Amino acid sequence: MTGPFFVLSLDAAGVLSVTKRSLPLSKKDGGLSVHASQVTLAPETLAEVLSLAAAVDDFSEGCDVVGDGTSARMQLQAAGQVRRFECDNAAEWPVGAHSRRLIDALNGHLPPDFQLF
Repeated sequence: MTGPFFVLSLDAAGVLSVTKRSLPLSKKDGGLSVHASQVTLAPETLAEVLSLAAAVDDFSEGCDVVGDGTSARMQLQAAGQVRRFECDNAAEWPVGAHSRRLIDALNGHLPPDFQLF
């Protein structure tokens, strides 16, 4: 698999961190190159993103329709509760309107090279 692979995290202080693993291969260890970026969201933006995340109920729409398609995972942790979402082998992702709004909101604060699909 050649990626790109993204890992995002958003903490209670509004710090949005993203790590991207992608080609070209690293000369140092032969693995995928690793790049990271971090932004701090304003409190009102953080509240909006958290509200969008809480509304996600369509993360898996359009999944399991093609072999070797796009895969995504999301885990939300708040107030001691954990919700996990998965999507494998999607021709396009995200398909669901709630998931798309969340991804669009996150992408609006990420540098171009770190934006999700």
